[in-house]
Amino acid sequence: MNENSTIYISYAEHYSNDLIDICKNNNLAYFDTYYWHKTNPMLQVRKRNYRSTVETTLIFTKGKYTFNFLKQKEMHDFMELPIVLGKARLKNKKGGTLHPTQKPLKLIKRFVKVSSNEGDKVLDPFSGTGTTNVACKILNRICLGIEKNEEYYLASVKRLKQINIKKSGVLSWIK
Repeated sequence: MNENSTIYISYAEHYSNDLIDICKNNNLAYFDTYYWHKTNPMLQVRKRNYRSTVETTLIFTKGKYTFNFLKQKEMHDFMELPIVLGKARLKNKKGGTLHPTQKPLKLIKRFVKVSSNEGDKVLDPFSGTGTTNVACKILNRICLGIEKNEEYYLASVKRLKQINIKKSGVLSWIK
């Protein structure tokens, strides 16, 4: 991480202690935890535990980070949104779900708005379907997305080309 930056890590809950230790051992300061309550969670097929309705994101900072406090009603540490479905959900060549954890654009836009300013650089080292890149393009940030899965990469590029904004906000992609 660069000096004066913020990192958002979405993860499986059972890794929280390990993630906190790793980040603190790398001189990152714990900032907060953000919760996304999925209003339409996936069905529990095996019926051996609770349905996964909450996704947790740990937030760490380094140095003098950016924090843009938005309106009071927008600054809760949780957001209720459905998982991405319908036309917003990217599909694979067979018509099924392209990426298993595609994030809602509204959620990622909130993270980008709060932790960066127009013209700032944003890195998404696991860009998947490019939701962070799309958010950055809309919000006029420069975004570098890294993705090793070629199908996700190609879908992301196609998705970005569909956004009609004069300033691209996208620096490059690494395949």
